[in-house]
Amino acid sequence: MEFEKIGFAELLELAKGKQSINNYGKITGVDPGYISRLLRGLVDTPPSAAIISKLVAKASNDVTAETLMEKAGYLKENRRDVADPLDDPELSIMYHDLKNASPDVREETRRFLEFLLEKEKGRKPGDKQGE
Repeated sequence: MEFEKIGFAELLELAKGKQSINNYGKITGVDPGYISRLLRGLVDTPPSAAIISKLVAKASNDVTAETLMEKAGYLKENRRDVADPLDDPELSIMYHDLKNASPDVREETRRFLEFLLEKEKGRKPGDKQGE
């Protein structure tokens, strides 16, 4: 899987919609200069999954995280890879970020998730958080 700069740029242009690069950068929290370079195909490495998540959060024209992740080279085109069972695009992005994290970060995240799951045991629908 490799970064498809032109395909990514085309999708990003759709995601940006009719708004200016500066406005899109402002509402997404992504540097407008970086967005401009992506749109012109001047960036040789794909944006991080975190950046893609920010871009998708305010995307127009039904551009999804999955399609941008495919063009960025994180997913196989026309089918999801290991993230297939994940229905939530943000979870898919988090998975890919975690997959590329250091072993220490992965272990810390695993312990944190185990802590949360243990804390949730015995909760009933309608219980307030922390009860």
